[in-house]
Amino acid sequence: MDPSSKSAEDSTASCSKTRCYYVCGSIVPFDEDVTHEFKGHKNLSEEEIPPWTQIANTDRRTRGPVSKCLNGFLNNECGGTVYLGILDDGTVNGFSLTQFQKDHVRVSLDDLMERYHPPVEEHRYTVKFVPIVDKDCSEEDIERIVSYNSRRQTPHTLRDYKRCWCDQDRIAQFQSGILAARYVIEIIIKPWYCNDPRNKHAVGKMKAIPIHEDETGCVNFRKHATVVSHYNMQQLCDISKDMVRNHYEPKIERLRQEIRQLRMSHYHQDRGGDTAPSSDPSDQTSVRRLG
Repeated sequence: MDPSSKSAEDSTASCSKTRCYYVCGSIVPFDEDVTHEFKGHKNLSEEEIPPWTQIANTDRRTRGPVSKCLNGFLNNECGGTVYLGILDDGTVNGFSLTQFQKDHVRVSLDDLMERYHPPVEEHRYTVKFVPIVDKDCSEEDIERIVSYNSRRQTPHTLRDYKRCWCDQDRIAQFQSGILAARYVIEIIIKPWYCNDPRNKHAVGKMKAIPIHEDETGCVNFRKHATVVSHYNMQQLCDISKDMVRNHYEPKIERLRQEIRQLRMSHYHQDRGGDTAPSSDPSDQTSVRRLG
């Protein structure tokens, strides 16, 4: 979403005086890639996938839980965003959500992150409900604020594909002629910052990003615009080795350069600056004449 957009006609995601919004039916100006994923549903966990998504006589389903994408973003240092309510072709569709249903998404996401191993700290993710408006929607409608209600404290039914009380409430509102606002739900996994003191599960002295298992015990990684899962132990070991190598190789190279500079400096002092040792590590005994 581009906050710098000037109007709803110029771009899918626009900004009013106080908030950003999407335009219904338009196409977002970006594609799925290593940090962006579109989902047309909001089934976060494995348990929320309805049984009717199972393809007959196969072990495949027509949809997978959002959790796999979130887990893949968590296991990549760059993080990423899942856009719930944007279809695979980039069309803005969204969901009609009451305040109660938005609360449900938040508590369901928190519950999911707590079930990961290791659990995901709250500062590493966030969720935004970005309004969807029609092209002819007035500024007054865009700025409308949803009122608070004490019923929001009622516990929600989690880890279930069946409707929660908040879903029944939205149906009742619709039958009464009250239309709930539509939203795109952006679940943002933030990039990994190794020096953040809130990181309780940073690995070792290098403070490496932890590899999280999702609620089913699987480990997922984001590769380009897809999620790769079901890594075995050897693959995870190889990934860990690569992380360590990528972390320490620049430091090792800097130390090598410092050693070469020190050798040259000492050689100048001993020989009066006439010659210097070769910088070629394969021939440490050779020297070259300085111009």
